[in-house]
Amino acid sequence: MNSDMRRALFRGPAAAVRVVAMNPLDENNQALLIRAYRTAGDDGAAALQLAACTELFARELGVVPGPAVQAAVHSPVDSRDELDDVVSVEAIVEATRLDKTKIIS
Repeated sequence: MNSDMRRALFRGPAAAVRVVAMNPLDENNQALLIRAYRTAGDDGAAALQLAACTELFARELGVVPGPAVQAAVHSPVDSRDELDDVVSVEAIVEATRLDKTKIIS
C-alpha cells in the first residue's frame, strides 16, 4: 500500500463519523464507519460502533442492524474497497457542506 492510500485510509474513520452523524439511522452509513475502523486497524472502535448501532437501532427503530452492518463486521477487510469508501465519504461530506452553504445564503 502506498503512502497516499495509507493517508486516505486513516482519514476514513473521521469522515465516516461525520457521515454517521448526519444520518445515524442509515444502516449503510453505520456499515461504512465500521469498515473504516476495521481497515484502519481499530477493531475495538469497530466493536464499540457495532454496539452503539445495535442499541440505537433497537431503541429508535425496534430492529437489529441488517446485512450491511453484519457484512461490515464479518467480511474480510480489503483496503482497496475501503479506499473507494473513503473517497465516497469525502464526496458526501463535501456535498452536504455545500448544500448547507446554499441554504444559509
